[in-house]
Amino acid sequence: MNILDKNILIKIYKKQTKYILYLICLGLVKHLFGTYKIKYHVNGLDHEPVEIDFTPPYKRISLLSTLEEALGKEDKFPLASQLTTDEANKFFDDLCKKHHVECTHPRTIDRLIDK
Repeated sequence: MNILDKNILIKIYKKQTKYILYLICLGLVKHLFGTYKIKYHVNGLDHEPVEIDFTPPYKRISLLSTLEEALGKEDKFPLASQLTTDEANKFFDDLCKKHHVECTHPRTIDRLIDK
């Protein structure tokens, strides 16, 4: 088997693993609650619950563009090709500080965006 075949098999395996986990999560929600829609008391039991809908298929969203839109586009996000630069790291570090989002060290770009 040449290296190209191995890489293709690895990609197929990763996609299949994600799909299997997706099906397990769907089955678990359906089994536990009898429905794909559940109520979650995110703010405590004395507040109105939020409904979470696990009904497939899920809408796919772009994390960065959705985050940029939610923050009002007052700050132009770096391009995806620039996310490995020190400037991009500083941008997201400053953005987290501006919005009082805590992120412990190491303050890598991945961790900052995740928060």
